[in-house]
Amino acid sequence: MGKMKTIMTVLSLACLSLSMNSCMKSDIDDIRKELQEHEKRLTLLEAWQTETNTNIQALQTLLSTTDYITEVTPVMKNGVEVGFTISFLNTPSITIYHGTNGDTPQISVTQGEDDNWYWTLNGELLTDAQDNPIKANGIDGDSAPLPQLATGTNLTDKGITTDSQNNAIVADAIYLSVDGGKTWTRVNGEDGDRFFENVDTTNDDYIIFTLADGSTFQVPRYTGISLTFNPESVSLLYGGTTTIQCTAGGSADFTTDNLFVLAPAGWKAEIALTRSASTGFTLTVTAPNEDSEGEILVMLDNKKGSTTIGHISVKTAGGIVGTELKADGLTYGQIANLIGGRTDLTSVVLKNCTLSSSDWSAIRKNESLVTIDLGESTYNSYTFSYQNNPAGNYILQLLTVPDGVTTISSQAFCKYKKLTSATIPASVEKIQSDSFKYCEEMASFTIPADSKLTTIGNEAFACCYKLESIFIPATVKTIDKMAFNICQSLKSVTFVEGSQLTEIPYFCFAGNKALAAIEIPPLVTTLGESVFEGCAMLGNITFPVGVTSIGKRAFSGCTSLGTVTCLAETPPTLGETVFYGCSALTNIYVPSASVDAYKAAWSEYADKIVAIP
Repeated sequence: MGKMKTIMTVLSLACLSLSMNSCMKSDIDDIRKELQEHEKRLTLLEAWQTETNTNIQALQTLLSTTDYITEVTPVMKNGVEVGFTISFLNTPSITIYHGTNGDTPQISVTQGEDDNWYWTLNGELLTDAQDNPIKANGIDGDSAPLPQLATGTNLTDKGITTDSQNNAIVADAIYLSVDGGKTWTRVNGEDGDRFFENVDTTNDDYIIFTLADGSTFQVPRYTGISLTFNPESVSLLYGGTTTIQCTAGGSADFTTDNLFVLAPAGWKAEIALTRSASTGFTLTVTAPNEDSEGEILVMLDNKKGSTTIGHISVKTAGGIVGTELKADGLTYGQIANLIGGRTDLTSVVLKNCTLSSSDWSAIRKNESLVTIDLGESTYNSYTFSYQNNPAGNYILQLLTVPDGVTTISSQAFCKYKKLTSATIPASVEKIQSDSFKYCEEMASFTIPADSKLTTIGNEAFACCYKLESIFIPATVKTIDKMAFNICQSLKSVTFVEGSQLTEIPYFCFAGNKALAAIEIPPLVTTLGESVFEGCAMLGNITFPVGVTSIGKRAFSGCTSLGTVTCLAETPPTLGETVFYGCSALTNIYVPSASVDAYKAAWSEYADKIVAIP
């Protein structure tokens, strides 16, 4: 009996357990189903949010565009039209989807009394923080940005936990922002609707869009009108005239009434139907008598809402005004033709020109030139000279040599006493003897960093009293005697690293009273006679390790020279009175192992010779 009772108890507990397990399973299934439905709803809301925000941006583009529609294509899904893709001539296409029915707010637009379009929510105007309606046809000045819609889940994922009313964000609610996402307001849902009630593509000239509330707007359709020009750009001399052939496409019935021309200030542009076809026009262009550059704009209007604008680049190529010649972009022979027989020019400035020998010859005949600026042009010539008068030109002040010249001729600009500035191109390989001798006012001589210069001739810059600095490229192998003699204002001499120079010759820098320091290039083996004589400001000098010979009186009269350092292990051959008059000289530094050898070889200065510290 006791055993039977025990069995019954066990059976009862088992039934109870089965019953409880069955109930729990049912509850879990219901919860799982509910979660799945909730997740499905959130997924649909997320998709709706993305689609609607895309529509808002696309609709603003459509309302604001100044472009032309080229095509409207239905978007199909499972055989059902779900929206439209609208393609434009110049800007990226947009896609606007139909609304989906459900508990979602309806964003649309309405036209105001000012003919502008404004955003609406469920038929009511959307307003910004100042209670102003938000314009839909383009953001104007400081207007509020586009309205944005978001689900609660999307906001909480971004860390936003409360809405504009300080209420907690609800996962499956819908929120609106009109301040660029700074604040979000929960919006009541209504049945969604299509953005467009109808899209009418039957008109050849425009597309008509009908909104859900019945209001309409239209965007012009691209009709294929076009403009082409031959040539597409012109460069004219001052006052010059040319014609441009203009072809209009898209209709055979265009007249000059369909064309409107706008030219830059000073330019004249007139268009006429002078060709046989009704699409062919001739544009006559006249340049002003001054420097000018810009675009001529030609607008073609089919008088049906479609326009296109063509651009023609124009600039003046220069000319002669008074006694000044300016030219830009001229080629062989054109400069000579422009100058003709004139010999009274005072200024020639050429840019992007290519000169022939006849062009340079025509320029040279003008002996009263104050400015010769050919630096942005090319003249492929072995030699270059403007010497027309044995006494020199006393007027020329500025000189820029054209690219392509390889040699500045002997005496080319000798005694041009008013020349203040000169520049040579990288193509110059030789500056021959006396080229710039006695250019007494020349304070600046420019040699480019990529120069191919190899030779500076005898007295090339002698007596350039106001020349303050000189740049000597590494390519220079030869500097001839007296090249920079008596350049009294020369303060700086720069030998570029890698210098190939092996000798600084006779009187090369003699008499340069302002020269306070100079670094002798490492490959130099010979310093010529009187090379730095009279350089009264020169304070210290170092001879490179390869120097084998120092000419007589090389540093005579260098009254500020305090120390000399010679790096050569073997004492160089020393000429007579090398340091004559160097009253400030205290030490001659030499390698420690060579002190005795130097004292023996340079006995006249033995008391000053010490080891390099």
